Amino acid sequence: MKRGEFLAGKRAEKGLTISDLAQKLGVSSAEVERWESGGELPDSEYLLLLSSLLGITVEEILRADEAPRNGGEKADSGALSGDGAAAREEQGGPLSPSAQETVQFAFSDGAAAQKARKLQNGFSDGERIFGYIVCALFVLTVAITFAVQLAGGLLRPRELTMENYREYIEIDVFPTENFNPQDYVVQITAKENIADLRLSVRVKFGGINESENFSETVLLEQSFIKEGDTAEQGFRISTFTVFNRGFEVLSVGGELE
Repeated sequence: MKRGEFLAGKRAEKGLTISDLAQKLGVSSAEVERWESGGELPDSEYLLLLSSLLGITVEEILRADEAPRNGGEKADSGALSGDGAAAREEQGGPLSPSAQETVQFAFSDGAAAQKARKLQNGFSDGERIFGYIVCALFVLTVAITFAVQLAGGLLRPRELTMENYREYIEIDVFPTENFNPQDYVVQITAKENIADLRLSVRVKFGGINESENFSETVLLEQSFIKEGDTAEQGFRISTFTVFNRGFEVLSVGGELE
């Protein structure tokens, strides 16, 4: 019997289609068709798996095209079926030296091919899995960072209030560099972009005696101030024989952008 017919018959006995067998072997259906047409001998890397799937031995596949022995005696004593090979092995009949060599070669070559498949693109299965895990962790980290930034933008306060103004503006009060020491400035520095800024500050002054203590209320308004920029409002006190005792924020408002 021709090898192609032999393989096709064994496949049919197992209830496998050409597509089924090709998928299990990891080859194309066209390649299986070439084996069964007798055009090609299966590569050694597929012999062990093919023999296992069809329930036959590697020796049977290799000898399928050989002429019958003993004047046409059909090789039905066990050489062409898995049951016959098992029976011969039970009877203590070892494989021929040439068959043993062929099987050993097929096994070693198949193992090498399997190892080569595991080293696709120069990486082993373990290395590829590790790479997938690292990539997944990287994508997860980026996603979490983006989510945190998005949540921060959504949850951040949108208005400047008495409770949070210290986070978004810095306030300072100091005398001007003019000759007149009675001139002072209230200055703010923005830490964020702020629109419609309104700030009311009470600046406290005092002299040596408590009777000389007094305060000035200063209102600073700015339609828009950019992050890092400053805005200021000047004012003049009635006397210069006093000391600056600090300031107190009375009210603050604005929209954070």
